[in-house]
Amino acid sequence: MKRFALAGLLLTMCLGLTACGNPLNQLPEATEENIYVAEDESTGNEAADAIIDFLTDEDEGGIDGDVTSFTVYDRDDDEDDKDESEVSVEIVIETDDYEYTGYYVVTMKYDKEDGWEVDEYVEDEDEDYICKPLEGVSVDEFEDYIGYEAEGMTMEVGEPYEEDGIYFCDATAEYEYSDEYCTYITAAEITFEFCFSNGSKTASWEVADYVDNSTAIPNSGVSDTELYDTIYWNLDSFTTNDGTYFYIASSSYMGDITPLTNDFYEENGVWYNELTVEFDYIDSYGSYADRSGTYTVQYYLMYEFTPSGYWELIDYTLPTDYVFESNVEGYIAEGDDAQGVDEDILWDTIYWELDSFTTNDGTYFYILSDNMGDIVPLTNEVYEENGTSYNELTVQFDYIDDYGTCAYRVEYYMLFAYTSYGWELIDYELPTEYELIEY
Repeated sequence: MKRFALAGLLLTMCLGLTACGNPLNQLPEATEENIYVAEDESTGNEAADAIIDFLTDEDEGGIDGDVTSFTVYDRDDDEDDKDESEVSVEIVIETDDYEYTGYYVVTMKYDKEDGWEVDEYVEDEDEDYICKPLEGVSVDEFEDYIGYEAEGMTMEVGEPYEEDGIYFCDATAEYEYSDEYCTYITAAEITFEFCFSNGSKTASWEVADYVDNSTAIPNSGVSDTELYDTIYWNLDSFTTNDGTYFYIASSSYMGDITPLTNDFYEENGVWYNELTVEFDYIDSYGSYADRSGTYTVQYYLMYEFTPSGYWELIDYTLPTDYVFESNVEGYIAEGDDAQGVDEDILWDTIYWELDSFTTNDGTYFYILSDNMGDIVPLTNEVYEENGTSYNELTVQFDYIDDYGTCAYRVEYYMLFAYTSYGWELIDYELPTEYELIEY
């Protein structure tokens, strides 16, 4: 009986020596199964729990959170000394914001007094960590991005979703308000991307895409002031088909602007205003068109209402013709004036007012005192109409070349009216062709 008891004691001692003699047996086995029990907050293995404590220690570069899974998927032991092992683990840690799945190769070293301890750890280069957001963008984060919160603003945030390993979250914001001009609808579709820094173990939602759906609905079409500004600042110069050049140098040249057509409509969510307007260009001194009076012209204008809430000119057609109404006060010519304009008036008119022109073939003429030749009236009609005397002429004029060897013979059409200042040119047509005359 004593021998039997002694044998059992020796067997127990041998087994104990065997376990103590091979500390590798104290490490968790590579079973590729979750060995963490969340209720106990332990794996039941001291070495495994030491690894978990290390990987959840922020001071050691870990993530402070709740462990939900711990798996050992590989182990590389030092079979000779049995005091070192590389344990490959998968750990799942849940924080308030995200669930992190990390893969690490942990170097464990055995100390006779303290047992197995974590010496160091590195990420497993053969595995990719996973960071999954638990919630989408918070309302506070969204408001911070928008930059303000207005009464009546609506914001919606969707659930996070994954595409090719990247997590996104879609959000929308809309705010509507009105003033005397229009109703503004500020709207945006924003896609946030979940960004995680594995180095600092920090996560945040960052804007990946922004679509501005803002728009504005006008209460009315283009105002009179906007029409005025468009013509005065943007469409202030043009040349009509007959070569008459107009330039609106100041507001004194601007007369009435009258819409002839006014189409105010919406198309595909965009508002437009198409107009044809009649505009009076007033030339009191004849300084640009060489005739004093009112030139009535027409513009075609097309505006688009921008999301910012103003009308923008997007298309137009400049005037090509005009209707002229002279403001010259008419008189009945008497005495010598009743015979019409004399040669001096014709000379001064051509020299000072009609001194440059380009013919149809592109030849440019500029009249100086030494290249003026003969002026011969081809037609000359003096008549009275509504209490005003007029003199209508077609004249032949010789433009002498620099060497006096030839002349360029051209024709002018001119219409004069008799005013308190005498005969004044009120209409004309510049030469378009010439005949070469050799001496």
